[in-house]
Amino acid sequence: MESCKYKWDSHHIRHWGKVYAASTEQGVCQIMFASNLKHSDLLKNKVQKKSSEYKNLQLLFEEIKSFVSGRLTEFKSPIDLSDQTVFTRKVLNCCLKIPFGKYMSYGELATKIKKPTAARAVGQAMGRNPVPLLIPCHRVLASGDKLGGFSAGLDLKRKLLQLESISYSE
Repeated sequence: MESCKYKWDSHHIRHWGKVYAASTEQGVCQIMFASNLKHSDLLKNKVQKKSSEYKNLQLLFEEIKSFVSGRLTEFKSPIDLSDQTVFTRKVLNCCLKIPFGKYMSYGELATKIKKPTAARAVGQAMGRNPVPLLIPCHRVLASGDKLGGFSAGLDLKRKLLQLESISYSE
């Protein structure tokens, strides 16, 4: 999260709280939710110099507002995953294809990337998803349709699944 490489901004999303995001010239590279941040002071310092330099962030915040209000089902914001490993990019790009209102298990995702025994590694890669929402890792459930984990917190995962009418087990 080098401040010279990334431009940070934040917006308050009604009923969802403060959302922080960073972008490179290529695309959005980080999304964080204040409700689940341990280092929010660090981020607040970064976003005090709000940057509208990257149109990617303006588009992102408009899309998030539309998504949480039920007016958008597919994001168009460009994504920059250049800081991720090849395996993580492969997992995240596969996850990106899960449509709104649908879900997949970690095992199914592992099979899709031709690593059928790598469900745990897939889960770890999902935990490193730097752009939740844009890459809908909330649509990936544990076996038996169990909730599983979510880097932005299980409360937010529940909200997102409810927004998409996806059923799960606790």
